[in-house]
Amino acid sequence: MRVGKAEIDEYGATMPKDANVGDFEQALQFAAWAVQGAPWWIGDLLNEAERRFGEGYAQSIPDSLSLSKINRLRSTSARVAKAARKPNLGLSQAHYDTAARLPANFQDEFLENAIQNGWGTNYFRDVVSEFLRIQKERIEKYGGDV
Repeated sequence: MRVGKAEIDEYGATMPKDANVGDFEQALQFAAWAVQGAPWWIGDLLNEAERRFGEGYAQSIPDSLSLSKINRLRSTSARVAKAARKPNLGLSQAHYDTAARLPANFQDEFLENAIQNGWGTNYFRDVVSEFLRIQKERIEKYGGDV
């Protein structure tokens, strides 16, 4: 694939000798964009293929994707709405994997707090786990949704 003057394939990227800083910037911005989008693209495509073809889509899954990765990407993409995805604001895929554990109506608030407060993935995971623990206790104590 060519991005500006860069030649990019699954093994790496090369630039011609006459490439300038702007050429590198263009290629790097594309690569960063692809890194952020790829997990969502894979998850959304897996979910859509399953909806359309049932288990018949499994043969189209690349061997380079492990079963655990496939399941994680599918689950996160299915549970985190496109509107809640903010990949260019410093959150990792692990943040979204954790946010997928939350009810949909809490995801935006928690993700926004992670962005605003610079919460790393481990801290974010702890905050979400504590919130879910408290919610479970409230439901057990009072019943129904709290």
